Amino acid sequence: MFGFAGLSLRNEVLALDPRLPNTWLSLSLSLQWRGHHLRIRIAQAGDAVEVTLEAGEPMSLVIRGEIYRLLGERPLRVVDVPAEELEPEAVG
Repeated sequence: MFGFAGLSLRNEVLALDPRLPNTWLSLSLSLQWRGHHLRIRIAQAGDAVEVTLEAGEPMSLVIRGEIYRLLGERPLRVVDVPAEELEPEAVG
């Protein structure tokens, strides 16, 4: 696993499982991997992860155990809001 971004490989697929320190608001990084250029932003607010494929063919990416597809330069945004922060009718 690579640092606070929780960067790893799972069956040859790039994976993120971020764990930012409580005092950090966000972490941004650029990454080149197998002909792909990615821009990654992890935010403490909403436990959000945003990934943009800036160059390279569409690819799969695992974020917190779920697989996603990155297409073109359209950002992928994944927000993980804890259940206790959801409105009561949205839980369950």
